[in-house]
Amino acid sequence: MASSSSFTKLDAVDDSWKQIQITTFTNWFNNRLRGNLKESKKQVQDLFSDLKDGLLLSDLLNKLATPKVVQKVNKNPKFHSQCLENIGACLTFIMEQKTRLVNIGPEDIYDGNQKLILGLVWTLIKTYQIKSSGKKVSTKKAMLAWINIQLPMYRITNFSGDWNNGKAICGLVDQIKLGVCKDHMGLDKTNGLENCILGMDLAEKHLKVPQIVSPADLNNPMIDELSVMTYISYYFGPANERLMKWLQEKLPEKKITNFTTDWNDGTNLAVLINRIYPDLAADHAEYKKENAIDNCKRIFQIAEDNLAISCLVSAKEFTNPEIDEIVVACLLWSIKLSDRKAKGLRLTGEIVEEGAVVRVGEESTFFVSGAKNIREVKITMQGPKKDPVVSIEPFDAKSVAVKFIPPDPGNYTVFGLYTGANIPGSPYTIQAADPSKLQMLGQVPTALQVKESEEVFFKSFGVGPGRLLAKSSQGRTLDADFIVSESDSYFFKLNPKEVGDAKVNVTWSGLSIPQSPFKFSVCDASKASAYGKHLTTKEGKVGEPFEMTVQGRYAGNVKPRIVPKGATTTPHVELEEQSQGTFKAQFIPYEVGIHEIEIYWGKSQIPGSPFEADISPAANASMCSAYGEGLKRCQATIPVHFTIVANQTEMVKENHLAVVVTDSGKATVDCNLNIIDQMDGTYGATYTVPTPGQYQVNITVVKKPIPGSPFSVTAIPPARADLCHAYGPALDPDVTHITGQTLEFNVDTRQAGASQLDTKLKQPDNSTGRVFMADDGRGVYSVKFDAPQMGRYKIAVKWGDAHIPGSPFLIKVFQGPDASKVRAYGPGLEDGMVNGTGEFTIDTKNAGIGTLVVRVHGIKGAFKIDAYATDDSQPRVLLGRYDPSLPGIYTISIRWSGEHVPGSPFRVEIMDDDYDEEYGEDFSRAQRRRIAMSETHGPLEDFEAQAPVYGQQKGPNFSPFNRSSGVFATHSMTQRQIDDNFYVQGDTGPEGGKAKKKGFGWFKGESKTKSKKDKKGKHIRVRQSSFGAADSQTQLRQHRRTMTAPQQMVYGYPASTPYLYPPYQQYQQYAPQYNPYGYIPQ
Repeated sequence: MASSSSFTKLDAVDDSWKQIQITTFTNWFNNRLRGNLKESKKQVQDLFSDLKDGLLLSDLLNKLATPKVVQKVNKNPKFHSQCLENIGACLTFIMEQKTRLVNIGPEDIYDGNQKLILGLVWTLIKTYQIKSSGKKVSTKKAMLAWINIQLPMYRITNFSGDWNNGKAICGLVDQIKLGVCKDHMGLDKTNGLENCILGMDLAEKHLKVPQIVSPADLNNPMIDELSVMTYISYYFGPANERLMKWLQEKLPEKKITNFTTDWNDGTNLAVLINRIYPDLAADHAEYKKENAIDNCKRIFQIAEDNLAISCLVSAKEFTNPEIDEIVVACLLWSIKLSDRKAKGLRLTGEIVEEGAVVRVGEESTFFVSGAKNIREVKITMQGPKKDPVVSIEPFDAKSVAVKFIPPDPGNYTVFGLYTGANIPGSPYTIQAADPSKLQMLGQVPTALQVKESEEVFFKSFGVGPGRLLAKSSQGRTLDADFIVSESDSYFFKLNPKEVGDAKVNVTWSGLSIPQSPFKFSVCDASKASAYGKHLTTKEGKVGEPFEMTVQGRYAGNVKPRIVPKGATTTPHVELEEQSQGTFKAQFIPYEVGIHEIEIYWGKSQIPGSPFEADISPAANASMCSAYGEGLKRCQATIPVHFTIVANQTEMVKENHLAVVVTDSGKATVDCNLNIIDQMDGTYGATYTVPTPGQYQVNITVVKKPIPGSPFSVTAIPPARADLCHAYGPALDPDVTHITGQTLEFNVDTRQAGASQLDTKLKQPDNSTGRVFMADDGRGVYSVKFDAPQMGRYKIAVKWGDAHIPGSPFLIKVFQGPDASKVRAYGPGLEDGMVNGTGEFTIDTKNAGIGTLVVRVHGIKGAFKIDAYATDDSQPRVLLGRYDPSLPGIYTISIRWSGEHVPGSPFRVEIMDDDYDEEYGEDFSRAQRRRIAMSETHGPLEDFEAQAPVYGQQKGPNFSPFNRSSGVFATHSMTQRQIDDNFYVQGDTGPEGGKAKKKGFGWFKGESKTKSKKDKKGKHIRVRQSSFGAADSQTQLRQHRRTMTAPQQMVYGYPASTPYLYPPYQQYQQYAPQYNPYGYIPQ
């Protein structure tokens, strides 16, 4: 690419378009010089000095005109004459290729003549890149035609501003390589640079188009057309390749290879149109090559009548073998993209007529007529800034009504399609204007003087297309001549003739503008007069009214205007009409000195004006002050206010009070300053700075600064509440909150600008709660509050006086668990019998939210316990149930959120009916318990029933009393001691036999089988394990002496014998031998 040295010879003020053009032409030169190589050893750095020896120019020509080459080139020129000879050979070679050169010679290139060298490079670009001679059709016109065939929706009219927003370049890439940028029309035209980067990157990637122009230059309004044309010409290659492929598919027998001689005689054109539309050019076989001009005339007429296609040149010029390729390509592209079905359609309605203008913000309607199938009509519109919303409604059998509301002033492009093809004439243009943006400069001159012309000026602030018209309703009193002075400034001259009233109606292309019609009164000041004591004495005092009377009954229907002028101030005048044409006036002077009092009737002063008055003493700036937030800090783009305290009113109107906002560089800032007179001696001022930074507010009264002025103001970025994010456990819907907790969440304001976080908490009883906040120093706030009450808490969170997303937040808090309020009762919590059913009730209604756990400690396999709700209307009243199968001592623990309920744990003794049969009814309870413990048939185990977890909400539809949300589970536990003296071994023996025998413990004995009756009276044979039951403590002690310590440990002897329990390592050594089941006494 070109280096910055190319610009060194430019004048410092020479516009940037020339710099862009030099860069573009240099990049083109190097790109074509490189050819297909990735890198070239030869490269132009300075276009105006690197061509002086002719070598780079000859190398370029050899590349462009291959296989032809420049002859007689000295490869090592050392002298001035040799360089000129090389340059001359190059120029001669160019002219031999029938390319016209104007007023350029070898000396011009050797001397670095910028204008002529740029002209030479452009000639080479036109000839070899665009392949346009420009003879019959200018290069620009031909390229514009080609572009608008490819992109009818953009209606390109130039190669400069129409490309700045990047949308057209994206559309061109998508047209040649379908689908790579299909949403190009939806791109935001205000993001011009980003669009240019997108389109040019896609072109380089998919079409191999080099970026000889940078995206920034293409986005530059100062870019020249030749640079854009040069860049756009690179798209011809891939586009024409696509077109050639299509032609060869349509006409395989014609062997089409070019866009010139293959089409000169018109025969191939006739065959192509007939292949696409069989009813057109049906006699193409009769076309003779020798009748080339007649052939072209016939086929051009067919294309124009049926396809609305016209050629850029005449039939005769089309037959020239040297015709420009781009001209033929335009015609062929038009045929390829044509559609006959849309030919009969047209847009109608007042707003599509020439010169029509619609009003911005109001609905407008036009019609599409002539459609056989109105459903196939598709209308889209592109606005100058925003695209309007278009609605299409059936109007009659062959027409549709198209309605839209233009959002902005400017030209709206209407794209009409029917069955996928352009409606003839599409795209159309509809003009929209906003007359409210046409403003009169200065005050409306309601009073005019007889025989004194008055000019009224208007300024367009983006009103849109159209023209201004003014017409007087009373020609005898007033004439209005309309004149346009500049493109966006207008004025008309008013010519008053006699005293009276008149109206002037001002419109913008038929649209009335605000305040129109304007009313005028024609006056004659010479017929008015003024008198009074103060005018006679010519004296007055500061702070006292200065009074006068003004009479002008026959001078015109206006009020007098009185302007008392002191040395630096103009006091406010109060005017009261006493009768028709007679007014009483007074003002209060505020400074010492001579005052001139000008009295106007209409525009001119009355006879005797100006009058003089000597006034003594007046107010000054030191008597004024100012205060408010706007004199300390503000947020950019947000209006800020302050107050000025003065000792008089109407200081703004009289230009006594002035406020100027400046930036750090002392430059005045356009900040939408607005000062309002409160009419009580104070003034309210608002302003809006555009960007963050340091500013000064300068307040002057009578051109003098008030105390404290200038005031330093720091502008910070504006707060964006919508960019705040709140999160944390207090806001998590899956977390249940209970009373007594401190709830917490975070607010991330790091992306929301500068402001203050504000919170307000409403508690369930509608009282205001305290909220604690802490900033981590990076913009993330921790928010905490206590929840002493049950119910809904509402917390509002604001950033910069606006709610953050989700605010106000609603947080539900439940009552915490209270085990003391759980009631457990029923027979199941009392002693029972084997094979009976134990039931008991657990009432948790008043215990808050919590988890109910019922755990039974007892003999393994004796029973399982369950707890569940039996009545759906009372889901928090549960029934506990168990069916014991073995006698023994059981402990039932009932806990609510880990705490025992009243009465828990409950001790329950389960006894067997066989005790009464075998030992008699008088057998004591203590004896039964000892027998029950000694006849335990398995290891002890804990059984657990876990009731529903009340209050653990899992979603918005969760009911804390829904039984299906509970979890019921039993968990096996380890053995535990159930007697003061003995541990029970885990199983009765390897065979699993059930030995029911009274005694005091187990000992090693002989295995045997014995007969026994079961509960139903049947005889069964039970094999007793290799463990025996001791009939007495004596027998047990005798047997113990015969055992080793590990055996005693395994078989579970009394805990009161210390040596029975060796270290755990010793137990592991012997346990497998004596206890194959692996039970470990606890």
